[in-house]
Amino acid sequence: MADTTVDARRNQVTRSRILLGLGVGTLVGVLANVVLGAAHPLVAGANHYVAGPVGQIFLRLLLVIVMPLMFASVTLGVAGMDDLRRVGRVGARALAYFAVSTGVAATLGLVAVVLLRPGERIPPETRSQLMVTYASDASARVESAGLSTFGVDRVASIIPGNVFRAAIDLDVFAVLVFAVLFGVALSRLTGERAKPMTDLLQSVH
Repeated sequence: MADTTVDARRNQVTRSRILLGLGVGTLVGVLANVVLGAAHPLVAGANHYVAGPVGQIFLRLLLVIVMPLMFASVTLGVAGMDDLRRVGRVGARALAYFAVSTGVAATLGLVAVVLLRPGERIPPETRSQLMVTYASDASARVESAGLSTFGVDRVASIIPGNVFRAAIDLDVFAVLVFAVLFGVALSRLTGERAKPMTDLLQSVH
């Protein structure tokens, strides 16, 4: 009980520090843009040599831990269910939550683009250069996302052929499906046979 309380306090402190850092970074960025401007050498140098690399490292570290944490949480949750018929109900709720949260995120993104109009202050020549540089990359990402049609192949593709490849590609849905199936299989094992894997997932979680 004491260990759980200590972990909860540590997690709260970590979340508070992350939120504080995000708030301070946002404030500093807005002030620098308003007072000096994005084209100022000091701001450009700070973005290129400090903010850019540090931001990329932070995002990559977050992406590294997202998949293992999600896999451990979902697998342990499914394996801990006494009645496997509840998995279907929980899965339906998870899919509904996923669909609603995706819709809300897309709506917020569209509203933010309409209101803030990002990139409007970028000079036309720079904008054209960015379009030429990243147009092919954007097209490749759209094709790899497979946004064409929904059919039998699309249904079959939710089962990952290689869960590690799915995790590398950040295919959250495929990893989620594998975690549910793995949790169901783990729940069918006896206590002693499942304990090593359960302990490992508990340590990750």
